[in-house]
Amino acid sequence: MILIYIKMEDINQSNTRTQYDFYLLIYNIQSRHNVGTLIRSASAFKCKKILVLGTDKKVLKKFFGNQGTVKKMEFVYFNTVEEVKQFCKDNDIFICGVEICENSVPVHKQPFKGNTLFVLGNEGAGMNKKQKEMCDQLVYIPQYSTKTGSLNVAIAGSIIFHHFAIFANYKEADFTNEKYNVEYQNFQNKNLYNNEADKCVESSELDAYNNQMEN
Repeated sequence: MILIYIKMEDINQSNTRTQYDFYLLIYNIQSRHNVGTLIRSASAFKCKKILVLGTDKKVLKKFFGNQGTVKKMEFVYFNTVEEVKQFCKDNDIFICGVEICENSVPVHKQPFKGNTLFVLGNEGAGMNKKQKEMCDQLVYIPQYSTKTGSLNVAIAGSIIFHHFAIFANYKEADFTNEKYNVEYQNFQNKNLYNNEADKCVESSELDAYNNQMEN
């Protein structure tokens, strides 16, 4: 018989561990379907905020396939990469790129350092130079066959978010009849704003864009 001793202090440390948040950057992603799916997955895995790089409000039109989650998510808009980096610095957020390269760490090793902003690359070209330079670390998802060169960006993001949720020890949501319980209250208008003008983006405008793309 093998006896395993576990220190109570180890259990207590596990239960009281600081809970970290994750964020998603929408930038350099072409497909509106992928953007919508990323928003939906980010919502499912408890993303705190979604950062959008670029001042053009037409980016709202890309929220296709989000299944209504855009109304429950907080969006913050930025004009430049430097502004995003400053936001992360001010809020103690590490920037983690998702890319297949020599200095990337397999995501199953959960190399996360704390609060994390995830940056994903373009569907065809991957991460651009600015994206790579802004990152504090890189992770990738190992594949086990030679049938495809990479995963779809939205699928890759979903896997990454799930690994972070496990790392951060998030509490699983409640579910009923094969579906997770959904909160139907919309996010407050004051949290949907353009960083440059510090003005609210009206919910009616957001809904009009979203309904147009969903239909």
